Amino acid sequence: MGLLDFLRGKNTSDKRSLQNLPAAKAAFIREKLVDCEVPNDPRTIVPHLAEASLRSLFGVQACKASHIGRPFFGMHVTSEEAQHVFEGIEVDATLESWRRVLAEQHGDAGAAFFGEVAQSLGIEVQGVTPRRGRRRLTFKAEPDIERDTIPPDGLFQAVLDDIEDVDALLVYADMLQEKGEALGEFITLSHAAEHDAALSSKRDRYLVDHSSELLGELSQFMIGTKIPTEVMEVSWSMGAICAARISATDEFIPEALPALLSAPVTRFLRELTLGMQGEEVDYGDAIESISETGPHWAMRTLHIGDFEYPDEMEMSWALIGDASSIWEACPALRELTLQGAEIELGKIRAPELSRVSLRTGGLPNEALLSIIEADLPKLEELEVWFGDDGYGAESSVDDVVPLLTRTDLPNLKCLRLMNSEFTDKLVEALIGSPLLAQIETLDLSLGTMTSVGAQRVLDNLESFAHLAEINVHDNGIGETALRELQLALPSVIGEQDGEYTEHDRYVSVGE
Repeated sequence: MGLLDFLRGKNTSDKRSLQNLPAAKAAFIREKLVDCEVPNDPRTIVPHLAEASLRSLFGVQACKASHIGRPFFGMHVTSEEAQHVFEGIEVDATLESWRRVLAEQHGDAGAAFFGEVAQSLGIEVQGVTPRRGRRRLTFKAEPDIERDTIPPDGLFQAVLDDIEDVDALLVYADMLQEKGEALGEFITLSHAAEHDAALSSKRDRYLVDHSSELLGELSQFMIGTKIPTEVMEVSWSMGAICAARISATDEFIPEALPALLSAPVTRFLRELTLGMQGEEVDYGDAIESISETGPHWAMRTLHIGDFEYPDEMEMSWALIGDASSIWEACPALRELTLQGAEIELGKIRAPELSRVSLRTGGLPNEALLSIIEADLPKLEELEVWFGDDGYGAESSVDDVVPLLTRTDLPNLKCLRLMNSEFTDKLVEALIGSPLLAQIETLDLSLGTMTSVGAQRVLDNLESFAHLAEINVHDNGIGETALRELQLALPSVIGEQDGEYTEHDRYVSVGE
């Protein structure tokens, strides 16, 4: 196997090809290149470059040059095959000589491959310096990035992209087995047990025998004395915990969440729900655990504050607090629900986010500004509860207008502006707004809409006629006004709790 084939990952999965390596995933390679600016030995730049490339590709701990002959980058490579890494490299080897060797060994294909690498790594040439008659390239260093923050790629990314892709997961499991990781064997056993019930006991015994390797600290809650399901409930798929729900009860164990999030079997955890029962709860420690154990590359759905209001808990007794660390901890998040008080979002960095739900008895205006200023190209549904100013609500209709005039949310189809003290004024602001024109569902429930707001809708039917659903449940619209509204717009739904004026109607959820 030549150098080109070696770096391209021939005789392995095509999904490990360097062609799939985005620039952001190559920060570690750039760091190595800076270290190799003045190489004095043929084993300096090429091994570093090959090692760093394949570390990024395979997500495994690579062997040093002196370790050749052992399993190399998740593949078995003989010493003779690995020597191709060094063939033709002179003592004063630089990246330029590496490029030249590729071109000499593989012609146009080698030169093209070098171009792919340079483009993938985002290399910026600062200048050239002659040395012994040859060009010498130096490179601009990027800021240091911790290894565990480098985005996944290769097989791991393929599994993250489609957790239902069994073939990709089994290939990934094979690679883990080559590395000696128990998770690889457990995934394979779990897959086999799904097709042969007789193997279930073997799978279960393997989990017990290798609990420290598969579960880590989570083993104390799942092996032997198990944590009650009302406190923690998990869903398994193909040898991995794919969804989990933890509730705060009298039996709640604070160590359960960090143990869950750091366990090897939650590498593909896609859904996490934090519920509650009992007295006041502060989710600050839970959010900190999510941050400290991240990044959680597989996390797609996060629900903090899953409880029934008011049967289980008053809304404002559950403290969310600063949730800004979620964006870095869950970089591929698609759905976020936060239910509770004192919500802080900070600067939102969530390019994959499609659904946001903020349910509260009092929304700080900074949280609304975070939404308004966020770049959310894939957002499909937005739910915002404003709440009572006696419980922390700070926004007015003027604060909402910049949201309604946005034209850069092309996928937004469902807008829920709920639990508002200024619903009549929201109706006025919605009339003729760009956002209203593009959505299909409008939810103004739990608010303070009166017959005055209903009449403004009737006066501007052309602005609302295209909507598939208009939810005005639990406002203060009079019976006659509601009937007229529903006759004019069959899409209007929602029962009322009597007729109110704007001065004596309160939001449905405050405390």
